[in-house]
Amino acid sequence: MGRAHDHETRQRRLEEALQQSEQRFERLVEAAKDYAIFMMAADGRVSTWNEGAQRLFGYEEAQIVGEDGSILFTEEDRQSDAPERELQKARTEGRAEDERWHVRKDGSRFWASGFVRPILDAEDNLIGFSKVARDLTERKRAEETLDDVRLAERERLARDLHDLVLQDLTYAWVAAQAYYLTRKEEEEEGALNLTEILASLRRAAQGLREAVYELRAAEAVGRALARAVEDLVALERRRSTAAMEMELAIQEGVPRKLPEEVCKGVLLVVREALTNARRHSSARRVRVVLGATEEEIWVEVSDDGVGFDPRQSTEGVGLSAMRERAAQLSGRLEIFSEPAEGTKLRLRVPRPS
Repeated sequence: MGRAHDHETRQRRLEEALQQSEQRFERLVEAAKDYAIFMMAADGRVSTWNEGAQRLFGYEEAQIVGEDGSILFTEEDRQSDAPERELQKARTEGRAEDERWHVRKDGSRFWASGFVRPILDAEDNLIGFSKVARDLTERKRAEETLDDVRLAERERLARDLHDLVLQDLTYAWVAAQAYYLTRKEEEEEGALNLTEILASLRRAAQGLREAVYELRAAEAVGRALARAVEDLVALERRRSTAAMEMELAIQEGVPRKLPEEVCKGVLLVVREALTNARRHSSARRVRVVLGATEEEIWVEVSDDGVGFDPRQSTEGVGLSAMRERAAQLSGRLEIFSEPAEGTKLRLRVPRPS
């Protein structure tokens, strides 16, 4: 009786485990329909094609098997050898993954995430690749829409600060200065108070200008860094005197896309350096150079102005702020200067992977 009961119990547990396994397998198969899963031979030609791949890319199995997998990439990616580099990375590193635009049979594009793994035989010889991809177009559109909303709100806030608050503050400063000039001989005590008021208004106006620029610097996110630096130099040219010549040189290899904190940080350091040169250097020539290596992004701002001795100079707020931004980017700020020999400032930032 006991043995029969134990047998029935084991049989029931086995059936329950089998049922659970079948249910998990069914869920896995159902979930796989949302993914394109296919295999490629060692030369990159498609060898298998699942239902999810057919639905995602639009090709039926008979239409795609035997075709080069690069047909699923955009024209610009094919021209840059992105399909070959993806397979090479998978072959050498064991896995390659990214998010990029892909192309359907009808020519439409969609944003997808995916990864590729090599398929090896028992002796570790490459026999092909497996690839899994998932459509992220809706997420991409939602992110872009959110970015647009953020940028629009930043621009609105910057515009309001500039057109309303800053204008009123500037008017108050000008009016207070005029009053100070007319009354300072009559009321020395009041003149002293006005001096403090003027200094306070001037600091507030400068702080607002800095805030407005920082808000607008965020607009550079998503644009090429080189273009953003060009715009900044053009703005500083308009602010500088006719006697100051401002040059810009952009070397090859500067990445087009950068994380927001890197792009914004580089721009703000360059802006501060140009502002210092315009206000304090008495320079006739200012030069900005932007470049990159495989390890870092760098920018130099140099001038032929009065210069200073860094060993004897007490750092002002601007220079301290630049050092702080460099530290936030895990970068390094270098300053080279001598009295009457001009100044060179160099920012080095690790290149994002």
